[in-house]
Amino acid sequence: IARAVAALSPARRSSRVQPSARGCFDEIAEASKPAVRAAIRGLLSSRTRGAALRVMARVQPEQAWIFRAMLYNTVTPTGLRAGEKENVIPSTAEAVVDGRVLPGVTRAEFLKEVRWVVGRGIEIKVIQWGEGGEVGADSEMFETIKDVTAEMDPGAKAIPWLNVGFTDAAYLRKLGVKCYGYYP
Repeated sequence: IARAVAALSPARRSSRVQPSARGCFDEIAEASKPAVRAAIRGLLSSRTRGAALRVMARVQPEQAWIFRAMLYNTVTPTGLRAGEKENVIPSTAEAVVDGRVLPGVTRAEFLKEVRWVVGRGIEIKVIQWGEGGEVGADSEMFETIKDVTAEMDPGAKAIPWLNVGFTDAAYLRKLGVKCYGYYP
């Protein structure tokens, strides 16, 4: 189990550039210095994405971590259990991992990706599943957010964003409610 968990973090997973992530990267690139602008634009191509993330990790490590989560499904170990005594090799072990998927990624696609990384002999059991979601920036509500942001702080600009965390929007989306996060 230790090998499987260790393999999850650095494993190459498929990536996608969602419309909100593309809008975010375009806006940030436009407002950035040339070196950062080039790295951010590099995120948009699958051929240059890895190198761009490595550059971003050296320049702005916190931002690179968020950008990576906006482009790839993520898997993070959150718990490990094995044995009860320190001098006995356990016969079984388990790991709990938290996976976050990009909008449009199905449960089957995600599990196939994880199975490919951890290999055979590891049983995978889904405890809870929630699909990633995205609300487009081409709405009257987002235009209002942009207008009010500019009015309240003339130097600020509302831009699209793909939230990499979990919010109650997942439940509201099932009811047809559009939700936008706002990070001033």
